[in-house]
Formats: sequence, structure tokens, C-alpha cells
Amino acid sequence: MDADGDGDGAACDADDDGDGVNDANDNCPGVANQGQGDADGDGIGDACDSDGDNDGVDDANDNCPAVANPNQADGDGDGVGDACDQNQDGDGDGVDDGVDNCLGVQNADQTDTDGDGQGDACDADDDDDGVADGADNCPFVANQGQVDTNGDGEGDACDDDDDGDGELDGADNCPLIENALQLDLDGDGVGDACDLDDDGDGVDDGNDNCPVDPNADQSDADDDGLGDVCDPDRDGDGQDNGDDNCPDVANADQADANGDGEGDACDPDIDGDGELNGDDNCPNIANPGQEDADGDGFGDPCDPDNIDTDGDGVLDGVEIACGLNPNDGDDAALDYDHDGLANGAECTGGTPLLPVLFLTTFDTGDPNTVGVVVNLRQPVPGLQPELVDARIDFDDARVAYGSGARGQSAIDAQKDLLAVALDADTVRVTLTGFTLDTMASGELARLTFDVVGNGGADFTLDIVETQMAPLPAQQALTYGAGHPDEPLTVPVQQ
Repeated sequence: MDADGDGDGAACDADDDGDGVNDANDNCPGVANQGQGDADGDGIGDACDSDGDNDGVDDANDNCPAVANPNQADGDGDGVGDACDQNQDGDGDGVDDGVDNCLGVQNADQTDTDGDGQGDACDADDDDDGVADGADNCPFVANQGQVDTNGDGEGDACDDDDDGDGELDGADNCPLIENALQLDLDGDGVGDACDLDDDGDGVDDGNDNCPVDPNADQSDADDDGLGDVCDPDRDGDGQDNGDDNCPDVANADQADANGDGEGDACDPDIDGDGELNGDDNCPNIANPGQEDADGDGFGDPCDPDNIDTDGDGVLDGVEIACGLNPNDGDDAALDYDHDGLANGAECTGGTPLLPVLFLTTFDTGDPNTVGVVVNLRQPVPGLQPELVDARIDFDDARVAYGSGARGQSAIDAQKDLLAVALDADTVRVTLTGFTLDTMASGELARLTFDVVGNGGADFTLDIVETQMAPLPAQQALTYGAGHPDEPLTVPVQQ
């Protein structure tokens, strides 16, 4: 056999493979291997070594026959082992490892949301907001505060319907407050649910007395806190506007003298006679001709000198002049000044009713004292006194005078009170002052008496002497309950 075809048989040929290296030194004596390459240094030349890289994998099956690659790793599956792959793509995403922003994790599009050089596929915080993607309600949009208005698990930063009302934020007139119907009363583009001024009248809802009805001037005629434009009863008279014959003027009784549908309180012509109230000499009684026979300014149909409203037999004009009430049918028969003549007879006869001083009681709140009120009744202004001086007798076995105070009528007239005990059973009450103001009917003084003695027997007080000024003697003060003919009986508690 002559392997190298040099004419020398193998048995006598010192260089069987004819590669110029004697067989004795040739690491592949049967295979030409002139360079004696032995990549794995195992003493067997590469030309005849079935595992040239000595990685335990025969070259015929080795994806890197010249580079040890015992596990035959081929990350990109291209048939070239990772150990010798010059265009290595370990994760097989089509991006060479040298430029891949996610080595070992497929990231073909190389997306890097936060631009930190680490691809999203392998970045634990894709939006770089400090919240790990697994806990981040917006993993790809920075949302450090993790605000989630509608609580749907999707943060506002990436939720296209933050309030969850079914309207996308871009079209929602209240993107952060649920407003599914998109109500916008004032049409300002801000939904009612989040509009601080729903009616657009310039007054914030919290201070607006009509928050859904424009009411810039905040008019509130009846001062009930509800503005006129939304108040069903603007004048506060208990009648709804639609049923009220004077919706803007209080007219609770709905009086309408002329029956024209417009209440008296707001009717410029109450009696409907064609004369406006301010010019009408009988504004409440029709008098189209404005007849006034006596020329006193009162039209004939309503002239107090011609009518008796209360039917007590005394004309209204006489009652008014005498201090009686033309609408009280009982006062004419009474005897206010206790002179034995009925009020009506005196007034009709031209005799004035005299002032009346009388006593009543008040509760002191102390069982050891009793209270007595000195009162004035005088309906005729011309006979009201500027000064009152009276002596009151009392049972000194039962009470002793304690103190006195001005009543409201004396206070209004700016009068001083002098109340002193003249002796054990008499107290003098004087009301005077530096003004010329007269004292009107009402309380003049309040006197307090201390209870003395034993038991709870009643006691009496009498007005025994009075004087008033500047009235003449014939108009001297007379007495009501509390004078000698009508003593005031005061109960004393046990």
C-alpha cells in the first residue's frame, strides 16, 4: 500500500502521508497535515482529529468544530454555536447582542419607554416613575402619585376615562368628576358636576341663593334665603306665586276688593273706580265721581262723618275723635273713665273721655314680694298728661313698700320716677321730666311690695289721690280699677 503515491510502500515509507513530516513526528501520520495543526492540543492533528476542539462533540455534529462548545449553545438557532457565532443574537430577537438593549430577553422592537437604555422587555420600571411595573397602575406612563380617580386600577395618567362615567377625558366636560349625562346648565363647557357656578351668574353655587337659576343681583324680597327667581313664594305670604294675586307683595289674605284678580296690596286702584289709590278720596270704596260734600278730603262713601263701620250707633268720625275704635262694636257701651256715662254717649255729646289711672299686678318671680303696675289709659292724644302724681294706699299689715321702676310708657316719654313711702300705708308715685313729651296709654310704673305678717291672705290697694298736668281741673284724672270704688285685690302666696 502506498498512501501518498510516492512509489514507496507504506512498510518502507518514512512519510506515509507525504506531508513532509516523518511519520514518527507526524500527529496525523496517515493524513496529510503539513502544518501539524492541533487546535485542542490533544496530540492528534486537526486533519485526523474527529473532535478538533476537544469539547466532546464530534466535529461532524459540532456547531462550533474549532471552538470548544460542549453544551452546543445556539441562542439564535442559526446553527452556529454561540461560542463561535460572529453575529451572535443570544435571545434570537433579530438584534445582535452588541446592540441589544435587552440581552437574553427577546425585545425585537427595542422599545425603551423611559429612554434609560434598558428595553421595556427587561426593565422593571418601564416609565421610570419609581414604581415597579408589577405595582404600577400606569406601567408605561409616569404616574408617581398613582392617582386613580375612579378606582378602576388604571391610573389617571394612562386612563382615558379618569372618572369612569363613560365619557372619554378629551370629550368629558368634567373629566375628573362623574357626569355621565354631561349636564352643563350655563353652557360654559364646564359640566354642572364640577362647575362652581352652575347657572353662570357670577355667584358661586355655595353662596348663590338660586344656584341653578341666574340671579346675579341675588334679589330675595322675603329674605328667606331663597332668591326671587327660584322662590315659589317670592313675597313669603304663604301663597305660591302662580296662585298669588300679589306675587311680589305680601298679601296673605288675598284681599281683592274690586275682584279684578289683582290683590289689594299691589292694586294701584283697590276699589276699581278708575282713580289711583294715591289720588282717590275713597281708595277702598268706589267713588268714581270723587264726591266730597263737606270738602274734608274724605269722599262721601267713606267719610267717617257719614258711616258707622262697627254698627254701635256712633259714627266713625266721632269714635276716632273721641279715641274709640270705629271697628269695635262694644267700646261705645263701656265707661272707660268710670264717670257713670257710657263712652258712646259722652263722645256723641261732645264730652271727651277722661284719662284713667288703674292698677294691675305682675309676677316678680319671688314669693316674698308682689308686683303692682300703675297704668294709664287715655286714647285721646290731646288729653295725655306730661306729669302724673298719685297716692296709693295699701294694707301695711300685709305688705310694705319696697321699690319702684319706670314702665315703658314713661321710658318712651323720657320721664323720671319718684316713688316714696309717705307713711307706713301710703306710697307716692310721681312721673315727671324736663321734656314736654306726653305719656301714652300703657305702663307708667312698676312697684314692688315686700310681704310682711303671717299667712297668705289677700290685700287691697287703692288710688286715693291723683293729679296730672297740664290738663285743666275739669279734666282731672279719674280712676279705674284700684281707686276707692274699685280697689285692686292682690293675692299673696302661702
